[in-house]
Amino acid sequence: MNKLNLSHQYTPDNLDNVNKQLETVLSSDELDDKLLRQLISQRDEIVTEHIKSLDKNTEKLFSTSELEVNQRLSTIIEAQLADSLKQLTGLIRGKKIVDKYK
Repeated sequence: MNKLNLSHQYTPDNLDNVNKQLETVLSSDELDDKLLRQLISQRDEIVTEHIKSLDKNTEKLFSTSELEVNQRLSTIIEAQLADSLKQLTGLIRGKKIVDKYK
């Protein structure tokens, strides 16, 4: 898999720091969902505040780049959610089988 990169040329430093933390969380073997939610929330606050400080032209460039990053982030998180649901389903089926033979 390619190395995940959530930053772009218009990313401010404070957002870049959060993005790097998110990249680490998402690439780890075991997902820390509490930290993931916290970082995504923090990321949203930074993006929202940063947009307010931009002129219209830069705002459009930044927003377009962020839209691409958000789509990539959504795709990754949805894939991890699907994997988690698949694992959970397997565990539930396994438990039912074990309970059946008790």
